Amino acid sequence: MHLKNAYIPITDNNYATYTIYNCLYMSKLKKTVSLVISLFPFSRIRIFLYNNILGYNISYKSNIGFFNLICCKHCIIKNGIIGNFNYIDTKEFFLDEGAKITYMNKICYMHSVVMNRGSHINRRNHVIGFEYNENSKLIMGDNSLFTVSHHIDCTSTVTLGHDVVFGGNCSQIWTHGFDVYRNMIVKDITIGDNVYIGSASFVLGGVRITDKVSIGAGTIVSKSITTPGFYVSSELIKKK
Repeated sequence: MHLKNAYIPITDNNYATYTIYNCLYMSKLKKTVSLVISLFPFSRIRIFLYNNILGYNISYKSNIGFFNLICCKHCIIKNGIIGNFNYIDTKEFFLDEGAKITYMNKICYMHSVVMNRGSHINRRNHVIGFEYNENSKLIMGDNSLFTVSHHIDCTSTVTLGHDVVFGGNCSQIWTHGFDVYRNMIVKDITIGDNVYIGSASFVLGGVRITDKVSIGAGTIVSKSITTPGFYVSSELIKKK
């Protein structure tokens, strides 16, 4: 896109086109400014610049690392921590006290990300929304955790209760799929309190998991779980 496209004369016929181009231009500009701010030394200086140039609301008790690309329309961080080398691109971003994003995480195309008190996204996780759609949301309850290299598809809303742990690595959450006619099927996922999900598990769209559930490693959760307990999706069978 050329810069001149952001300045076409506004008429009734091209107003929508103008708005789209202008929003894209401003988004790119904001990302550039955010990246430049991330290169400044000392967390307090970076916070000052984020607040006064980009209009964020970050408490000075927070700790914001270097070389982060943080592009948000509304950003509130209350005594939270963001490490280094993270890409965060969401309309609404809220990090409560003690919440933490460690490093090398990609959180993009989201409408909103809410990380409540003590929640944690560790490292190399991908949280991907759908063109900033208003249903593209990740909501994490107190002390919930994604460990390493998990993929969270937030085409629709993913809600985690308190003390939910995605352990190990390489688990996947999918809120969308396709039928045989290639029509997209989109469904929310809701996980209750005190749930542990083992390494390399899959949680599929429309699933609801009740409180006090443990999911074994490599499990495919394709239907809702309404009773507390330990669940696996396959047995080890000896064949002749």
